[in-house]
Amino acid sequence: MRPGKSAYMYHEERFGIIEEFSLLSPRRKAMLFDHIQGSSDTIFERSVRLIWPDAKDSDVKKLRSFLVLLKHGNNSVH
Repeated sequence: MRPGKSAYMYHEERFGIIEEFSLLSPRRKAMLFDHIQGSSDTIFERSVRLIWPDAKDSDVKKLRSFLVLLKHGNNSVH
C-alpha cells in the first residue's frame, strides 16, 4: 500500500471502518479508545470524522460498538 493512502482509497473498495481502524498508528488508536472511555459521544464522533471525513453515521456507530466490545473483552481477561 502506498504511504498516505488508506486501504479504502488504494483499493477503491467499500469503506470498512474496522479495517481502517486497524491501519491506524497506535497513537491514533489510543486517542479514539480514550474518547470512548472518558469523553462525550460528540468528541468521539468529531475525532472519527477528522480521520475519515467520508465516514457515515453508521460507521461511527459501528466503530464505537467495536471499541466498547474491545474494552469489555480486555477487562474480562484480568
